[in-house]
Amino acid sequence: MATFAAPTSAEEEEAQLQAALRASEAEVDARAHELERQRANSRRAREDAVRAAQAAEETAIRERNARRHHATTTAPRPPPAHRHHHNTHAPPPTNLPPGTVLGVPVDARYRAHPTYADEETALAAALSLSEEEERKRRALLEAQRHRAARPDFLRGLDDARRRQREVDELEEALARSKEEAELAEALERSVLETGPPSAQSRRGAPRYPHPSIDPLTEEERADVAAAAFRAAAFGEEEPPARAAPATAPPAPPPTASPPEDGWTSTDATATATGASRAARAEARRSRSRRRFHEDSRAVLEKAAEERKNALAKEAAARKEAAARREAERRRAEEERAEAARERLRAEKRRRERDAERARAAAEAAEAEKAKAAAATTVRAAAARAEATEEAIRARWAARVARDIGEADLPRALATLGHAPADASVASARRAYKKAALTFHPDRNGGKSAEERIRGEEVWKLLSQKYEEYNEGSS
Repeated sequence: MATFAAPTSAEEEEAQLQAALRASEAEVDARAHELERQRANSRRAREDAVRAAQAAEETAIRERNARRHHATTTAPRPPPAHRHHHNTHAPPPTNLPPGTVLGVPVDARYRAHPTYADEETALAAALSLSEEEERKRRALLEAQRHRAARPDFLRGLDDARRRQREVDELEEALARSKEEAELAEALERSVLETGPPSAQSRRGAPRYPHPSIDPLTEEERADVAAAAFRAAAFGEEEPPARAAPATAPPAPPPTASPPEDGWTSTDATATATGASRAARAEARRSRSRRRFHEDSRAVLEKAAEERKNALAKEAAARKEAAARREAERRRAEEERAEAARERLRAEKRRRERDAERARAAAEAAEAEKAKAAAATTVRAAAARAEATEEAIRARWAARVARDIGEADLPRALATLGHAPADASVASARRAYKKAALTFHPDRNGGKSAEERIRGEEVWKLLSQKYEEYNEGSS
């Protein structure tokens, strides 16, 4: 902080005050700029760290998704085996009674599989599950859209929880894909088991000789699960479904005896019904997939639009914040300038008050000095008057004593011009009272000092003589 010498005049004091104020303002501005620079560096470091973490996270997610996509798309897929790969070389039976398919009565098959007896109920349940999965996927896309609309510096704060949530969602999608594959396989198996086979699929031995025998190999099962997983996790198109059994040709007109191969019109009708149901189910699944992809595309477009709007709003908010900071900076500068001017005005008022107090003190000192001089003059005049009065009193005392000091009361009154009418005491007293009207101090208050002192001395001596006269006459 700058130091200044003692001022020698009011102008130098004001100049030093201005210099001190400028130095103080410069120091405050330097501190404010340093603090703003530190804040900007800290904010920039935080933003760089968040961006780096976000870039690393996005890179890791892209690599992980690429690995998963590569693993699911490049896995070797064996050619699908024929639907009837069991006992494909067995000759078709020729001695099956009417109403019997693959050696098992139709009613017995329905009783053995009560869960899949009603194909419409099973297909409706499958479609309801598919719609529920689509709703869940749309909800997931909506959540991702909301997350994408958030600012960049907020998306990297919950990295661990988001990764755990992604892992949970992928595991759930994999489980759902497996369940869907198993459900589709069970539905297909139910249709094949409950519906009459076509002319090309009839064999001499049953398709599933034992419940432990699975018509799908491990490669086919993995292929179905991988396709369902890709559709659930990445939104890829599912591979073409297996072709539904073609509609059987119209049954021949009824005859008196059944055909040679044992095929009846009832079996043809059942086959056509199953094929039409499978075709309708496949059409519904196709519509559901198409609707799902359309909804996904609409959601992504909406998310992109909202992201664009969010970026525009963020830019507008940054611009508004910059304008607000600039206005605050200008207001702070104006406040500092106003504070400096107020300090100057306060300093000016202080100097004026000091000067006023100095003038008042000087005037008081002058008045005190004049008062002391006046008091001295009054005391000197009083002393002179007292000395003069003492001299006058001494002179008149000597003169009165010389004139009437030796005489008695009647002769003294006669000397003073108030002689009694006769020698009686009453006449002397009346003459004394007349003399009192002339020489009493109360009667000489407005006269000159000479006359007043003469009257006082005469009255003093007359009072003594009157007392002596009264004592002598009594």
